[in-house]
Amino acid sequence: MSWQATAWAEKQVTGSPARKVLLLVLANYADEDGICWPSQETLAKGTEQSLDTIQRQLKKLEQKELITVAARPQGRGRWPGRTYKLNMPVAEKTEPQTAAQSRVNDATTEAQPAGDRAATSTDHRAATGTATEPQALRHEPSIEPPLRTFKEPSAPKQRKRSAAERQQAWQRKRGSIEVVQNRIAQRLGPDGWLILQNISERDLQMLTKMQEVGRLSDAKLEEFRLLWKNHRRGAAA
Repeated sequence: MSWQATAWAEKQVTGSPARKVLLLVLANYADEDGICWPSQETLAKGTEQSLDTIQRQLKKLEQKELITVAARPQGRGRWPGRTYKLNMPVAEKTEPQTAAQSRVNDATTEAQPAGDRAATSTDHRAATGTATEPQALRHEPSIEPPLRTFKEPSAPKQRKRSAAERQQAWQRKRGSIEVVQNRIAQRLGPDGWLILQNISERDLQMLTKMQEVGRLSDAKLEEFRLLWKNHRRGAAA
């Protein structure tokens, strides 16, 4: 999530409340460069809109040049995904309001006359002692050796990964998921991939998780085979 993307999306005029909500949800998933790749099912759930509405509104946002959509290959047997880029101008990538306000305060302080600045700085200082001690005692250096302090070594700063590197890492993770889903498809039989492509995203995630932990039974797979057969009979009728 990037505050720059959210702040930018909030100021855009989309012409439709549904479209504005979709743009805000995209911004919620975007990084500071405005790039994200949520599925359309995720966008539909986040905006409480249908998939058809999501697809129409994405085209409208693209026509208004608020976003750029690029196809992203998902691997064998999977529909291609999409990468979204919010068309944020460079000027939008500014500091948060707190930092900007701090600079305004600094500028105000610099604009004060020198006398006012001195009065302001001394007003908040508490008295540290009285003038009853002799001058020599007040300024006599301490005979104790100074304490040595050691600065803790700072951890090496990690290089920030680019959007391409983050997407490659995400695709590697997706690749391992596709291996699991390929095993499920093989267990389902000749129509395995057709069955997986026509079930809901929620059911697909459930089957994938069960296969990963070794709890996907043949009875559960048979349940989805029967649903697929009934679906084909209904489509043929």
